Amino acid sequence: MNIENEVKALERIITPFIVEYFQKYSLKELYIWDKFDLDIFPDNERTILSKLNSFEKNVKIKHLLNKKLLDENRNKELYDWIIKKWGGIRKFKNFNGLECFLDCLSKNEYLSMNTIASFSKVASFKYLNKYFIYDAHVSCALNWILIKNGDFNIKFFPLKFGENKDISENYNMKTILTLINNEIKYYDEKLYYIIYCELLNSIFKNIKNDNIKESFYIEMILFSISKSRKIINEIKEKIKISVI
Repeated sequence: MNIENEVKALERIITPFIVEYFQKYSLKELYIWDKFDLDIFPDNERTILSKLNSFEKNVKIKHLLNKKLLDENRNKELYDWIIKKWGGIRKFKNFNGLECFLDCLSKNEYLSMNTIASFSKVASFKYLNKYFIYDAHVSCALNWILIKNGDFNIKFFPLKFGENKDISENYNMKTILTLINNEIKYYDEKLYYIIYCELLNSIFKNIKNDNIKESFYIEMILFSISKSRKIINEIKEKIKISVI
């Protein structure tokens, strides 16, 4: 598979929707993710962060932690905070393979992991604006945009629900895709994350929107669309299944 060609094909489909969402919504209003404490930060940084709105706070945290992750002596502590406290995966224990996963990414390689929703959170901080979070919210948002495009000869992104029961129970995206077309094909497990990251970087490079200042803003809008249940509302409006 030619990843560059796949990215270009996806970009043509997804970019118009990204532009539309950025025109309709402000990330400062739409992006809500602040149910975490700031104990990992010193008092001076905590004071600054506490004065910011949710969107601004998370942008600032991205940059602060990106710098802190240069200190290898603190990495395990920071990984734990990112996944459990910031990411909200409180019971996460399986850190085995994280360093290997990150090492592969540093070499522009990808090691397929069942823990991608957790590990990609760390990657998004460590390799800022190169690799991005891939979780239930993002995978549902991407696939819903592809569904709206209406071309089912393309491949879709694997759905990674993990422990997120709210998404898995409310979206039923796998069921929706199967009902629409039972021959849906998904990207290979060894390729989809690289394709996803290349896609977001390519969209950022080519999109003309002054509100999108960094490539991870695109990930944030995908998350926000899903988190705010806008997709659920669209599903209810656009898909009706009759049982005879």
